[in-house]
Amino acid sequence: GKSSDVNFMEIKSRMINNGARYVHRLGVLPSQEYSAVRVADEDISLMERKLFKENLGAVKTSQVALKGESSVLIASELLKILRQEPKINESKSGYTEKMIESGIVTLNLKDMFKVFEE
Repeated sequence: GKSSDVNFMEIKSRMINNGARYVHRLGVLPSQEYSAVRVADEDISLMERKLFKENLGAVKTSQVALKGESSVLIASELLKILRQEPKINESKSGYTEKMIESGIVTLNLKDMFKVFEE
């Protein structure tokens, strides 16, 4: 979709209703329209990697690790992590913490978050 499709006021209200003390939005949400891509593969992970590769130019970043083929691998791994369902009897907070930790590790940001923990 487009960034204009996002109802930022509703998101802010929901965040505050769910316990956020303060919500501050920085600037505008950048948007890049993606062209329709036809994919004929039956293997879902292969289709996803092809889609990631085809849209590499749409992502603007200064992080070298998030450019080229490595970005495809990282995006695929993040998608794999986000698809994991909570385990039986796993608390919502435990599941959320596991998801965040997995994302931090996948993006190789562990050292950055250690600074905030100290």
